[in-house]
Amino acid sequence: IERKFLIEYPDIAWLESLPNCSRIDVIQTYLTAKDGEERRIRQRGSEGHYMYFMTTKRGTGVKRIEVEKRLTKDEYLIALMETDVSRRPIRKTRYCLTWGIQYFEIDVYPFWQDKAIVEIELTDEHEPVELPPQLRVICEVTDDPEYKNARLAEM
Repeated sequence: IERKFLIEYPDIAWLESLPNCSRIDVIQTYLTAKDGEERRIRQRGSEGHYMYFMTTKRGTGVKRIEVEKRLTKDEYLIALMETDVSRRPIRKTRYCLTWGIQYFEIDVYPFWQDKAIVEIELTDEHEPVELPPQLRVICEVTDDPEYKNARLAEM
């Protein structure tokens, strides 16, 4: 169960000063997929140390089925051959933040200077979300296809 919020561009210095926040660089590439399915690969890490993943998603809205598999660098490079050429790779900086008992992922994109996306995965769709007060929510975009990474890759 995942919820997403469009937020004002966060204070990066504040995020990077927090001991409970880590920075990760991400390159996300979409692959060709069957109807109703989304496939992507990711390189994530920092300072030359990367891990690689393939994710397959099915479903829409708040509840989606997501299967993630760790890849070797060679498997990642081979999977790149299946890139969906109608979409560009998405580059972003992700800040992984624990706040209270909740875990947030704040994605900052190089093509936005005034906004970012924050996501939280919940165990119950009715669980309250308690964002840090320093993150100013513009609106919830969980069900808005315009703010899915797959759509941003089309821009």
